[in-house]
Amino acid sequence: PTALFCSSPLLTKGKTFSFGMTSPANEWASILKEHLASEGFKNICMVLTDNDYLASEYNALKGALEKEEDKTINVIDHYSPSDTDFRSSVLKLGSNVCDALGVYLLPGQVRTFFNQSKYSK
Repeated sequence: PTALFCSSPLLTKGKTFSFGMTSPANEWASILKEHLASEGFKNICMVLTDNDYLASEYNALKGALEKEEDKTINVIDHYSPSDTDFRSSVLKLGSNVCDALGVYLLPGQVRTFFNQSKYSK
């Protein structure tokens, strides 16, 4: 058997011994859109690492939210996978009105981002 970390079900379709490890981006975006609506969140801010997987997740969510007239999605900053200084984003978030924050960073970056956020208050 082969485990694939992918956002497209086409890679595993029809292959008996393969399975995907993630939900397709459009399915995830639809679920997330419904959750954001149920919470009344309208202005979503994002920090995003330049990565194909994260880009597909972001683009799917952006596409889902664009269908809603009262919702906006705003990327605060883009980062490379090697970036570790997120303080400029933390400062920008302090001056933006965000109902929700999407942290589309790589695993090591997420911890650093939240640590920098915690100490910036």
